[in-house]
Amino acid sequence: MLIRLGPLRRSTLLHHARGHYRGTTWNLRKRVPARYSKVEPRKELWLSLHTDSKAEAEAKAPAIWRAQIEAWEARLAGATEDAEKRFQAAQDLAGKRGFSWLPLAEVTHLPRADLLKRIEAIPAHRQQPNRQEAAAILGHV
Repeated sequence: MLIRLGPLRRSTLLHHARGHYRGTTWNLRKRVPARYSKVEPRKELWLSLHTDSKAEAEAKAPAIWRAQIEAWEARLAGATEDAEKRFQAAQDLAGKRGFSWLPLAEVTHLPRADLLKRIEAIPAHRQQPNRQEAAAILGHV
């Protein structure tokens, strides 16, 4: 479901992760499927589509939702005790966020800008980073 957030009612505004309200951006609002409740604490997900164009939002939404489903699937795979599967899941999670998986020793030697990009890509809920994704992006399995 696409939602246009506007100045109609405060209760309809999306609360941005940094505590600001956005009133001109299209967002994707979906219920989190029960299958992912072990890896996603939220019941409902709001994803910014970073556009004020309805046509562009409608074009972006399916791909963004598919990427979110793939990220949850990778998290589920990483919840296993099998070390090989956890390692593969870490590689998949890092890839879903746009990074190659690197061991922690190599991540710590990345240029500062590259390291900050990795840190900023770690999703958070209520200002708590997702540990599984943080481990994958930062090279710890």
